[in-house]
Amino acid sequence: MIFLGDQRGVLDAVTAPCTLVQVAGDFAAPPSVAEYMRRRMTAAAAADVVVIDSVGHFPQLVAPQQVLDVLEGVMLRHGGGGGEGERGAVEEQEADGGIDIAA
Repeated sequence: MIFLGDQRGVLDAVTAPCTLVQVAGDFAAPPSVAEYMRRRMTAAAAADVVVIDSVGHFPQLVAPQQVLDVLEGVMLRHGGGGGEGERGAVEEQEADGGIDIAA
């Protein structure tokens, strides 16, 4: 189904800075896909490509720690995020935040 959702036409409209995460051994999307996206998006927004040294199509599943490292780097570059202490506070807030997930 994902191959039917071609969204290349909207890349020129992206205005927010982006970090594209590419798996080095992605069987469905070769590195040229991330590079194509980066080139199309740089007209309006800064786009970085980070290549994760792994095999598979879903970086969050095949290399979760590397994806977390990328996300932490992005947060630090853009003035957000912090150390382990802040993560713990967020987890506590989520656990005690009164959000009823059953609703």
